[in-house]
Amino acid sequence: FFFNLSKPRFILVDEKKPTYTPVVDVTDPSFVARPTIFKLFKKNKVMNKETEKIPEVPQLMERFFLVIFMMHLVTCSNNYREKQKILKPDSFIWESDYSRPFTLSCMYHFLTMIYYMGIMRLPAKRDYWTTELWMPVHTVAKANNLGRDRFEFMWKNFQVNEGLAEENLMVQVDGDDSLVETIAEVGYLIDHIKTVILSLIYVLGTFLSLDEMMIRFFGRSIETHQMKNKPIKEGYIFLF
Repeated sequence: FFFNLSKPRFILVDEKKPTYTPVVDVTDPSFVARPTIFKLFKKNKVMNKETEKIPEVPQLMERFFLVIFMMHLVTCSNNYREKQKILKPDSFIWESDYSRPFTLSCMYHFLTMIYYMGIMRLPAKRDYWTTELWMPVHTVAKANNLGRDRFEFMWKNFQVNEGLAEENLMVQVDGDDSLVETIAEVGYLIDHIKTVILSLIYVLGTFLSLDEMMIRFFGRSIETHQMKNKPIKEGYIFLF
């Protein structure tokens, strides 16, 4: 289900000639679509037995945003805030109320606002707090005293791994050292998502949605992209 970050999401066919074949080839005549089997169950009142249950929003929110996980984000963000305060002690930012330490409640509201921005898209983050009469009012942006300046401060100081032990940040990425630092910064978040998903899924099916796919093409076109570390190094990128 989960693949090593250093390996392509393909199976190596020949060691001498690096050719790859897809893990799941939907073009194969023998391919059969299979649904995902979840680990969640619910009581069936009619049959008086437990049956499989597809995760709903409350179950997903409860598992992905555990208090211990959110407190980890609060601690890391406050560690980074204190670090910036030492580096820039004379900055006027620290005199403002919006630079106060992170709390559990404001972290929940901050992530809620991030989620809301993904649904209600606007050209700029500041547009959610605008007072222009021709712009809609976003009550979620003004609730719980999360103003524009407070949100932007949290946006700049939000951290996932700040202050963790150095050995916890070591990530091996074969052939691409530039990814090590980037992956290390979100390593805790990746591990958390993997753990939650594995706790939900018993057998991963093939009814999957792709968010990005490269189609091989070596002709002339201004729409092609090159990604040297991918199995398909050049072609069109399709977003779903």
